[in-house]
Amino acid sequence: MKISDIIEIVSAEMGVDPDLVTTKTRLQEAADARAVVQAVMRDRGWTFARIGLVFSAGHDTVWSNCKKIEKARAMISAYDAVQAAIKNLPIE
Repeated sequence: MKISDIIEIVSAEMGVDPDLVTTKTRLQEAADARAVVQAVMRDRGWTFARIGLVFSAGHDTVWSNCKKIEKARAMISAYDAVQAAIKNLPIE
């Protein structure tokens, strides 16, 4: 799978112009999509420095974006666990 494929998938899912994902724009939608793409690349074994080269960003920026996605995953997991635990409890 190529980086462009990952960008296309993330862009389509998040409703962001794929051309914006690799730019340095600070538009929140593009920045969030960029963070997701970088986290996927990291999950596929890319180093922070190598990902940074693709996005013309420092490894610290990529690390920060990956941590942001990791925290979001943990929040969603906690939310899902609470929802499952209280599913059959009565509403007070």
